[in-house]
Amino acid sequence: MILKIFLSVLVAFFITFTLFYLIIIPIPNTDSKENMSKFFTQNFDDKNKILVLGSSYVGEMNSTYVNQKISQLFPDSVVYNLGYDGDNPNLRIKFLDEIIKLKPTIIFYGMSYGDLYIKDLSQKEEPLPNPKLFFQSILKDDIDPVPVNPKHITLKLIKNQFKNLNLFSDSDFFYLPYSPFMTFESFHTIIDTNLHYSTDPQSFDSSKMQNFRNILKELDKNNIPVVIFTPPHHKSFLKVIPNYEKHLFTSFLLNSTNQFDIDIYNFTDRYQNLSIWRNPSHVAINTESLIYSEDIASMIISELEK
Repeated sequence: MILKIFLSVLVAFFITFTLFYLIIIPIPNTDSKENMSKFFTQNFDDKNKILVLGSSYVGEMNSTYVNQKISQLFPDSVVYNLGYDGDNPNLRIKFLDEIIKLKPTIIFYGMSYGDLYIKDLSQKEEPLPNPKLFFQSILKDDIDPVPVNPKHITLKLIKNQFKNLNLFSDSDFFYLPYSPFMTFESFHTIIDTNLHYSTDPQSFDSSKMQNFRNILKELDKNNIPVVIFTPPHHKSFLKVIPNYEKHLFTSFLLNSTNQFDIDIYNFTDRYQNLSIWRNPSHVAINTESLIYSEDIASMIISELEK
């Protein structure tokens, strides 16, 4: 009898939480726009600005670590990771004027399959949190709280209900100083070794492809050097992408970079067999995953030394 009551309460709590999560999530999140406005309107120092652009595949690069490496050889330079969740060329081009006004020394633009698809793959990967990682993350207590979107508010409300029982930590969200558009949750730091991925066949969006070239053209017109790189993915992600999609993506990037005489670095499958992933397409923010940030720093140094 006690077991039945316990299971009933557990199921009721799970259903309530799921419904609450799904109801809250459609509320618009304006924090990204506010963060962008604050970043572009701030008073910058005289250091040379190196910008890294892209979606969350790029945003999860450890910008603090990269700046530590860069400052050792180029103390007058600073790297800003302007990657953000869901970015694609159709969105990025809207902020291109602000980027150009910063007069960056060089721009590194990360471009992956999902950034050009018609459908946003990020919605396919994690419609709800991985239960194991979710409960690990809400029990962590070593990250400063920064509630910034409806999902965060939902978690805070739930945790406040149990505050007196000390079941949950108050710390789930954090920023990296040189990644102004990314908000990290504690589950971003957890490496998942049991990765699986599936997706429906995808098509590339011609408007995103054209705007990517428009961005390169405009930067070239303003004499801003650009380097393209492809962010890494786990083997479970890469194996479901058809060969014709891989060929089309590679051909598009090569044609675009050749047109503007741009260097390109390929990290797509470099770490596919390593245990550094929080999900099949994103490297974890973890000291065991610094190889990605290390290679980004090496790429930047290599280009600055030319």
